[in-house]
Amino acid sequence: MIVFPYTSIKRVNGVSHKGPYIPVFIRHPEGKLLRFLALIDSGADSCVISKSTADLLQIKAGKEEETEGIGGKAKGAWGKFSFVVEGEHEKHVFNHVKVFILQDDLDVPILLGRNSFFDKFEISFIKNSKIKIRKTE
Repeated sequence: MIVFPYTSIKRVNGVSHKGPYIPVFIRHPEGKLLRFLALIDSGADSCVISKSTADLLQIKAGKEEETEGIGGKAKGAWGKFSFVVEGEHEKHVFNHVKVFILQDDLDVPILLGRNSFFDKFEISFIKNSKIKIRKTE
């Protein structure tokens, strides 16, 4: 099991938001390992990434399409990325995960949704202060 404390991040509008953000590590095509904060989002069907982050990581996007979520409609394209989540005694590698790349560069962190992330773990949100993730069989 890995336990992460809730983390406070400052959004583009300058407002800080504390929530279930966890560090993920993604290898840049040139070999450097980059650290990002990703939001564990139980309301997201899939993983989502901003266009600027996808461009930085050189993630190739497929055909543009429209999707709809709680925030309304958004245009983007599907791609794949790989990332690592690790704690003190555990490391979990996610290879070739399907991710929706937002066309408009909205102020969103990487979102880890139910498909491809939640389906691999038991996840507990503890009193708005920490997240526990335990690998399922």
